[in-house]
Amino acid sequence: MTSDIAVTLTGALSICLTLVLPPLGAALISGLFVAVLQAATQIQDQTLPQTVKLLVVVAVFAMLAGA
Repeated sequence: MTSDIAVTLTGALSICLTLVLPPLGAALISGLFVAVLQAATQIQDQTLPQTVKLLVVVAVFAMLAGA
């Protein structure tokens, strides 16, 4: 592997992380919030965290797209 390929791959990884981090962070924070809420109220619904995370990630994508 030459240094040119390594620099190109490092740049590609940097761009990938820049694009993935905001939705991933939002899903992490919303999932933690829902988990604490479920533990406090003893709700055992399996679809609630997935639905909330999906809506939050879609909202983050919409904000990042400028829509």
